[in-house]
Amino acid sequence: MSMAEYEAQFARLAVYAPHLVGTERLKANRFMDWVRPMFIEKLGSHNIQTYTKMVQRAQLVEDTMAKYS
Repeated sequence: MSMAEYEAQFARLAVYAPHLVGTERLKANRFMDWVRPMFIEKLGSHNIQTYTKMVQRAQLVEDTMAKYS
């Protein structure tokens, strides 16, 4: 699943668990819980505070990895 597909699925399912994604920080953390381990390695060291930034950075990592594979 691509990062865009994953983000769409995450957004669709987040509606059913507002208590788990009530703030931008919680949403970003929950998003990270389910991304592939290689993305966690690349994104974990950054102190990303918002869901939007997390998704943007994850898509950038995915694009960069695809470019060099």
